[in-house]
Amino acid sequence: MSDNITINANTPNQAIMRASNVAGVYYPHSRSNLWVNDAPAVNSNAIPMLQVLANGTPVVAGTNASPVVENNSANIATQASNTATQVANVAALTLAVNTSVANVAIQVNNTAVLVANVAAQVSNANIFRVGAANVQYTLINAITANTDVIAANTAKKIKVLSLVLTGNAVVTVVVQSNTTPSGNLSVHYLSAGVPVVLPFNPVGWFRNTNVTESIRLNLSNANQVGGSITWIAE
Repeated sequence: MSDNITINANTPNQAIMRASNVAGVYYPHSRSNLWVNDAPAVNSNAIPMLQVLANGTPVVAGTNASPVVENNSANIATQASNTATQVANVAALTLAVNTSVANVAIQVNNTAVLVANVAAQVSNANIFRVGAANVQYTLINAITANTDVIAANTAKKIKVLSLVLTGNAVVTVVVQSNTTPSGNLSVHYLSAGVPVVLPFNPVGWFRNTNVTESIRLNLSNANQVGGSITWIAE
């Protein structure tokens, strides 16, 4: 083993190293001097070490130098905190999106209800508008047990839209189809001078059982019953 063997003497590539002389051939060992500022640093006892960075500043390690390891724990903690914040932001955004979707669903449902209500109002308006031109008004003055108040229509049923009845004494009035009396359409219990009122109903209170049947009043006794009735044939 030989120390301080010079190679490439007096050239920029000059180096001094330890080598083993085997039959006149030198085999270099790993220890060699370092170059600093383009000049060889001659130190026969130096064991070369790798350069390390201390907070971004290059350091040349000498014989007794220890590697300087950058402390990244603060950076790692900051990155972990930032990651946690991003996760929280994503969770908040997801919650906000879910809330928005729920609100949209509620609005869609409310809109559907509103559309249904508007459709029902339009339907009722059409019933009233179409039927108004054909509404009939009939006076009631019944004093017998069975009195036809609306004559039969040979093609359409009779739908009663409103009714007012008044008796001069206690009497029960049953509204019937004249040929199907078993199917009572409406029953009213009158006291003397106290009217019974079925207000206007565009969809109708009742109608006769069959086409070609008249609407009649069946009285429980011979007390007089008066009033009025509005109706439409359809």
